Amino acid sequence: MNPRFHSVLEPNKTLRVTTDIGARKAPQVVWNEGMTDADDAVRVENPSAFWFATAADVTWFADPNDGRYPQHTTDWSVTASWLERAVDSLARGAWEQDGDDSWLIVSDYPGNLDRDGRFIIESLLWAHPIEMDPWDNELDDGRHRSWGLWNYDPNILIPIRSRLLQDSTIDFDPEFTPKNLMHELRDDHIADAKSAPGRIPDAVANRSARYLEQLRRLADS
Repeated sequence: MNPRFHSVLEPNKTLRVTTDIGARKAPQVVWNEGMTDADDAVRVENPSAFWFATAADVTWFADPNDGRYPQHTTDWSVTASWLERAVDSLARGAWEQDGDDSWLIVSDYPGNLDRDGRFIIESLLWAHPIEMDPWDNELDDGRHRSWGLWNYDPNILIPIRSRLLQDSTIDFDPEFTPKNLMHELRDDHIADAKSAPGRIPDAVANRSARYLEQLRRLADS
């Protein structure tokens, strides 16, 4: 166990910000196990399942607040710079393993994150990623985080985790799940992976090589 990646702070420290869902009066505890105390590394869940998008790559980019008070009030220059460095490491496959956990090291450290910035970074990469595939038109969660980042810079790359790849790794308990249903779901996942290349824009495919490789592996399984 690498001590660098384990916080000395008490669990559930009292930093609080809001989630993408619900009113601002409903706070959410900031996860302190998803980043190092020095804010120079962030945990990433299933790193090979991420693809990367700018505002031009999606159909759902819009202000979820309709011009009202924004959900997040971070220093976007620092948060965006931090995310850019993390995404660069993620796209290059430059994460470090600590047991079963994967960590992205931020080089050329851009500065300390504020509370909302820490929440945004942690949630995008570890605790609560935006989850969909390039051919999906509807977003379940993540509009406030993506709006804040792309409103600051529409060209910044936001990491998005593949719902297809995540779903394909679910282990169903055979005691409670009919065998024919497990086979049907597996067949659906493989079929979706086989049809994926024709549904992914070239710009997304060119910057998301590891995501495409995981889709190919699923298609061939």
